[in-house]
Amino acid sequence: INQSRTVIFNDHLDAARDYYDDAINLNGFRYKLGAQYRFLLNEKEENEDRRRYLVVGAYGHHAQSFKTDASQLYYGYRPISQIRDTLVDESGVEGSGKLPGTIGLGATYQPDLRWMVGVNAEFSNWENFESDDFSEGGFTQGMNVGAGFSFVPDKNAFGRYFKRVGYKGGVQWIKD
Repeated sequence: INQSRTVIFNDHLDAARDYYDDAINLNGFRYKLGAQYRFLLNEKEENEDRRRYLVVGAYGHHAQSFKTDASQLYYGYRPISQIRDTLVDESGVEGSGKLPGTIGLGATYQPDLRWMVGVNAEFSNWENFESDDFSEGGFTQGMNVGAGFSFVPDKNAFGRYFKRVGYKGGVQWIKD
């Protein structure tokens, strides 16, 4: 994560220009585990194209730790007199932290081989976020809710491209 800020006073030609450069490198192992199951809703239907399916799933991970390596360089510079004044120059500052756990749930309904609709919701408890390098506090629960669809007019329409194309759309709402 790199962040640079500059303060310039345009009213004075040789006023100090202040430069603030922060760099934080994160290192850690992150994973998610999940499972899903597909239910056949009309088992007696012999025609594959008319079978209806419901797929449900869940995924998530518990809180995961990470390590950081940070550096800061803050200095002032006068462009005409070419004077540079270093305020802070630190590198190799080690830290650690913990990302919150996440859980997600989703479901997809497929009434036939042409249509599919689905919903998904994911929750993360950012109140449990910890870090030596980032400001703490003020974080709340994060949420991500989405819904989408897919439509293929005729998957077997050889020679008619737009009948075989999959049309997809969706919406998503995120609270960080």
